[in-house]
Amino acid sequence: LRTLGCAGSRLRVGAALGNSDSLWSFYMSTVVPEVLFDKNAPREQLAIVGTGALSYDIYPGPFTVDDAYKVSPYGNFWFRVPQMSGAALQELIARLNDIHRRGFAGRLWFDNVNWFNVPDYVNSSTPCKECVYDLLFCDFDEDPVMTHLAEITGGQPQSHVYRPSSNTSSILADWFATRPCDGQAMYII
Repeated sequence: LRTLGCAGSRLRVGAALGNSDSLWSFYMSTVVPEVLFDKNAPREQLAIVGTGALSYDIYPGPFTVDDAYKVSPYGNFWFRVPQMSGAALQELIARLNDIHRRGFAGRLWFDNVNWFNVPDYVNSSTPCKECVYDLLFCDFDEDPVMTHLAEITGGQPQSHVYRPSSNTSSILADWFATRPCDGQAMYII
């Protein structure tokens, strides 16, 4: 197995957002902004991901390509909706995580994970009501995201494939490829 880099600590898929061992906090506040976001974009970007996209903990030590696909086995690709208001995104996040609207995406089938610590959808940052963003989200979440956006905006926002060579698994692998273990040469994938 090819080692990409090293994980410094255990990151748990079921740890509460904001905890130092939260895989979701790490993925959304570190991996997504550093690897997926376009640093030259004309406006801020915000990502929303359904919490089914990651399904396995990261353990300390060497991190392999195989580990990237264990943690994120589905390889969901990314869509972009440009120029969404922060107010619309605040409403979108609230609707996606409303327990009364929960559909099959509810995480009730994970017996070994306490999903009460993690909402159904997580976002890379808290949208500013007055700001404008490019929204990024996974193909698996297209139906609920686009349905709610149409209801919220009263229009038909258009989504476009974003970075076709990137997916939820590959950005994790790309991030670890820049974090070599002590004494390991950096491996570019």
